[in-house]
Amino acid sequence: MTIYKATRAFPAEKTFRLTSQMRRAAVSITSNIAEGFSRHSLKEKLYFYNTACGSLIELQNQIIISYELGYLKRLRRC
Repeated sequence: MTIYKATRAFPAEKTFRLTSQMRRAAVSITSNIAEGFSRHSLKEKLYFYNTACGSLIELQNQIIISYELGYLKRLRRC
């Protein structure tokens, strides 16, 4: 995963804070999409897809913070 590679170079004191949060958010995104895909009702699917979207926004914010702190060298916009 890109987030795991990118956070390897973060300062050691950030390993259990920002790095951990970013990695958990990245895993949460794909996990919730997979969970939603397996559900049969639209209501259940939307619940998990919305949760994934929330984790995506959280990760986006953490990437911006990491960039502003100088931990990431560049931001790639989609």
